[in-house]
Amino acid sequence: TSDFRGNPNLNCIEVDNKSYSDTNWSNIKDETATYSEDCSATASVEEYTDDTILLYPNPTNGEINITNIVDQIKRIEIYNTIGKKLLTTKSTKINISSFPKGIYYLKIVSLNKKFTNKKVILK
Repeated sequence: TSDFRGNPNLNCIEVDNKSYSDTNWSNIKDETATYSEDCSATASVEEYTDDTILLYPNPTNGEINITNIVDQIKRIEIYNTIGKKLLTTKSTKINISSFPKGIYYLKIVSLNKKFTNKKVILK
């Protein structure tokens, strides 16, 4: 097991799947460090606050709607709980009823290169 705590100069840890790393490995790094799929681009990427992107209904029976009240959405990526990317889309209305019931993670990227991660439950 790795432990990245106690290193004040570490601010980015490059990983294959940020959503998975944030969910499963948040306890092995300092709060000032972030996981990123591209640490070289981290300086130009900002994260939205939770109230900027609306995801509804959640839990859902299949269709989810995503609204960004500040910026236009460029792409949405959906991952399962083991970090496998299941879907990439530009649509803000997404039907996930064909997915097995469970928890999914969304990475939402705007045209201004800001991003957020959301969790959705398919019941």
